[in-house]
Amino acid sequence: GYPHKEIAEMLGVSENTSKSQFMKARAYLRKLLPQEVVEHYPNGREG
Repeated sequence: GYPHKEIAEMLGVSENTSKSQFMKARAYLRKLLPQEVVEHYPNGREG
C-alpha cells in the first residue's frame, strides 16, 4: 500500500487526518465482518 504521507498528498489532507480516517474505516469494517474473520486476522493481515 501507499504510505500515509503519500495518501495525504493525493487527498489534500494532513498525514494525521489520513491516519485517523484509515483507523476509523478499519474499525467500521471490523464491526461489519463476522467475529470469526476478525479473530482469524487480528492484525488485518494473513501470516
